Amino acid sequence: MFFDDLADVGRVLALGGLSYLVLVAVLRLSGKRTLAKLNAFDLVVTVAFGSVLATTLLSPTTSLAESTAAFATLAIAQYAVAKGSVLSPSVGRVVRAEPTALVVDGHVRHEALAAERVTPADVRAALRQSGVARTEDAAAVVLETDGSISVVRSADGDPTALADVAGLRAGRTGDGRSGGGQSADGPAGEGRIRPTEDVLSDHLRSRQAGDLEGDLARNYDPRVVLLSAEGVHRGHDGVRTLAGVLHSYVPAGRYEYGQILCEGDVGLLQWTAESDEVEVHDGADSYVVRDGRIVAQTIHYSTRGDRG
Repeated sequence: MFFDDLADVGRVLALGGLSYLVLVAVLRLSGKRTLAKLNAFDLVVTVAFGSVLATTLLSPTTSLAESTAAFATLAIAQYAVAKGSVLSPSVGRVVRAEPTALVVDGHVRHEALAAERVTPADVRAALRQSGVARTEDAAAVVLETDGSISVVRSADGDPTALADVAGLRAGRTGDGRSGGGQSADGPAGEGRIRPTEDVLSDHLRSRQAGDLEGDLARNYDPRVVLLSAEGVHRGHDGVRTLAGVLHSYVPAGRYEYGQILCEGDVGLLQWTAESDEVEVHDGADSYVVRDGRIVAQTIHYSTRGDRG
């Protein structure tokens, strides 16, 4: 149990030393990138190197030549994949996972946490390790391709380091201006995901200007769900339908918007409206905003007057 054969011990010592030297030589020839843990494939290669070395040391049927061939095969495979990722974005997308934003401008993206199987406690731990005491002080918390969590503190200027992060793409041209011909405040060209307050403010401005289609394009998720006394409606067509219903009740109405309350992803808007014959005195809409778009809305109002 504790000792079998002196020759076996000698074999481990001799073969272990030689295998180690071979591994060092392979790593030096293949470059620093071989052991960089930049994605899941890199981690697999690193673990495989250790497995080959352990097998060489402990298996009496494995020769130095076989272990050398295994080391070289792993190094060549890693080089080929890394080089392919550099030369072809398609190869990179296959072998490299996409970093994901878990927190954006201090707002936790709970759907991203659920999709990536990360708990709020994991996010808080990453914030503490980075010396950030409040979630609101983080410009972004990102789950990287290797599974680590990085924290980006709030800073002025365009966050170019976040350009390839899912849920937070800069979408800007080289001079820092928004691309796609849209304002930097709009979803298509923004450098950050807009908080709930910004989305609802733009929503109100659009409706006051009579720009329903612009409101849909900038502020509503295509799969939005709406709940009202008219039933359940979905998508942009549902928004158009309910806007038409309200217009039929209060044609040429004059709207006044009261208090807007926002907490995280949730918002509440109080409003009134009146026309020559009908008035609404108790309008109250609630919203759920995620990734800078309204994904759910409830609509409540009652009318008084000829249509009441």
